[in-house]
Amino acid sequence: MNDSIFAGLISGLLVTLGIVIFRAICRDTLIPWFENRVYKDIRVEGKWFSVYPTVIGKPQETIRLKRHGHEIVGTIICNSGDDEGEEYCVKGSFRNLIMSLLYETRDTQKVDRGTITLRAVMNGQRMTGKIALYDDASDSIDEGDIIWFRTKADQTAFLDSLKSRKAETARIRQNALEASKDIKKLTELAAKPKVMPESDVKSSSPGNDQSS
Repeated sequence: MNDSIFAGLISGLLVTLGIVIFRAICRDTLIPWFENRVYKDIRVEGKWFSVYPTVIGKPQETIRLKRHGHEIVGTIICNSGDDEGEEYCVKGSFRNLIMSLLYETRDTQKVDRGTITLRAVMNGQRMTGKIALYDDASDSIDEGDIIWFRTKADQTAFLDSLKSRKAETARIRQNALEASKDIKKLTELAAKPKVMPESDVKSSSPGNDQSS
């Protein structure tokens, strides 16, 4: 009797263990393999280069992604800005041209984390979107624009265009300021009363009228 109960328990445990192992294999191996076989989206795995165009200093990052089916994992390394040298881990998914990611710092002394949502554009050579983040330094939640580039050359070209645009804007503002000063001077001159020369005043006075 005891032997049959013990054998039943062992059999139940083995079946349960087999089911757990099978589910794990399906989740971690078979399903990703199948999704890779039928994957039709843009190939987003590999290296990307990001810019935050609306942040002072235009912080830049290097991103490395791995894809298993539609699932995404990877790392983000900050190359400039206040967080230069910081490294973050990311995970999420990419479906129908939309990438949704969660990220958090690898530094156990910090709690920086947030979300990134991007849309693939320009035939997959660029992704644009928003980042929502918690900044432990300021203890606040913020959001901003972010752009990912497929190549370093595209990132550099974009930054150069921003610099050129900034310089052109500064030149236009300077020209407008100078024009405004010139208009002000002309307005002040036009508003002053006209002063006649002393000789003209004497000749036009009644006492100098010598009519016969």
